[in-house]
Amino acid sequence: MEVYIVIISFIVFVIMLFIVSIYLISSIIYNNLANKTINKKVNKLQSIMYNKLSNDKGMNEEDIEQIKKISSTKLGLRAFYLAYKDYINDNGYDFTIKEYINRIISYEKIRKNSIVRDKYKKSYILYLLSEFRIDSEKTRQISLESLQDDSIYIRNNSLKLIQNIGDVELALQAINIINNTEKYFNEKILLDFSDNFKGDIDILDKKLLDTLDNYNIKLKTKIIEHYSNRKNDSLEIRDSMLNYISTSDDKDVIISSTRYFKRVIDNRVANILNKNLKNEHWEVRAISAKVICKYPNKKAIDILKQTIGDNNYFVRYNSAFSLISMEEKDQIMEELLNHHDRFAKDILAYVMFVNNIIDFESYNNYKEKFAVQGG
Repeated sequence: MEVYIVIISFIVFVIMLFIVSIYLISSIIYNNLANKTINKKVNKLQSIMYNKLSNDKGMNEEDIEQIKKISSTKLGLRAFYLAYKDYINDNGYDFTIKEYINRIISYEKIRKNSIVRDKYKKSYILYLLSEFRIDSEKTRQISLESLQDDSIYIRNNSLKLIQNIGDVELALQAINIINNTEKYFNEKILLDFSDNFKGDIDILDKKLLDTLDNYNIKLKTKIIEHYSNRKNDSLEIRDSMLNYISTSDDKDVIISSTRYFKRVIDNRVANILNKNLKNEHWEVRAISAKVICKYPNKKAIDILKQTIGDNNYFVRYNSAFSLISMEEKDQIMEELLNHHDRFAKDILAYVMFVNNIIDFESYNNYKEKFAVQGG
């Protein structure tokens, strides 16, 4: 009996192995054929796009209808996407290509195409719409509505679509929705949205500044960081950042505003930084100590000689770095030898070593000497 069971089990195993092998072989054959079909379509589409658009001939109705027909199938849409990406990578994205793409691709066309699987349908539709930068009343409506979706992938892709459409008013509507929703948006996604906005980013910056006080702290700090990334030094923005850094009650806003003045120089901030070196929050003291090196002044040097002995390591570290950038080597050496605080001496010696003011042997000698002397 046991022999029969073993034989039957073996036969079942062989049959299963045969079925799996047939499936794998069929999949490989299908994928190879599909790739050949896609490559053939890509070449045909590229021939039309490069010949007509690159040479300023423009595509006629026959060309557009031909591309519409090719891109109506699953493999055809994949081929058109690849041809489109190659074209804009080589030639950039402009109004001409935008006009043609919006005539060829639409929300309904993507929605009905079998390239979109049911499980990821909405997210992938938004992804393709954003890649093609499809701008229509329907896509604008869907993009805003999708910002409230439970799926983080749908929310992120809808934000990407709004970013790529590049309409300032649409972007502001999206930011207002994000500001008032409880749905989570990753901070890097929010920053990328404004940093890589495809529309008139200068107008967006100005509009955001006009309503900056209406936003929650998280959004406000990301917008300030965006100004820093762009090094937007307009007087209006600098004035606002000066106001935040000197009057805000929120440490995160103060920190973001302080970072702004590391990349955008405005000497009016020097005295405020000096004051914030003594702020009650160590995070504010630390960032102020880091940025003050951009604004060397006698008062800052005097304060830094105190803050290298701060009870927080990051404050001491940043203070030491800024101090050695402001003072001459001889003065730094004197401070190292005569400072009453052991921790201040330790951090100063370390930063001097890192900046090649002293060598490793001297650094170790100082450490041993300070250890013997005590605090």
